[in-house]
Amino acid sequence: MDGAKSDVQLIYSSVDLDIGTWGDIIVTVFKRSGERSAIGRAASELLRFAIPRPRGVVMITIIKETAEFPSPETHKLMSNTMKNVTVLASATIMEGRGFRAAAVRGAISTLELILARGYPQKVFSRVEEANVWLCVTMSNTKHNWKITPNQLESAIKELAAQFKS
Repeated sequence: MDGAKSDVQLIYSSVDLDIGTWGDIIVTVFKRSGERSAIGRAASELLRFAIPRPRGVVMITIIKETAEFPSPETHKLMSNTMKNVTVLASATIMEGRGFRAAAVRGAISTLELILARGYPQKVFSRVEEANVWLCVTMSNTKHNWKITPNQLESAIKELAAQFKS
């Protein structure tokens, strides 16, 4: 993926979940519910986005401090979906400070380590940190990634402006 201007697109927005895309990047924001309806919608939109992109997609998942932790059933649903998607890299951002946010980041990191999905993945507390990591990680691959952290941040802000609060 190069740094050429690509349209930011809002795919879905509700009080629980926001999904948007920019080029081969899909951004999913969990705001409240971690239950089956939100996870199911995120999974179906991810598949719809990824299937016409056999070279792969970059995933950015933002979990707001207000989001509920998904149940084992919903986590399994998303894990099964991931088996059908070619992911180039994945950044998960668990926003917030304090014990709960740190514990959730630790749990997500542990799950990702155990699952060892075969692509770069990392958990962050801030979107800005994730953007830098994604840009550095992807620039060191064969995928012709020329997007800068500032361009990625601008695209995410443009998406956020379209999301429902």
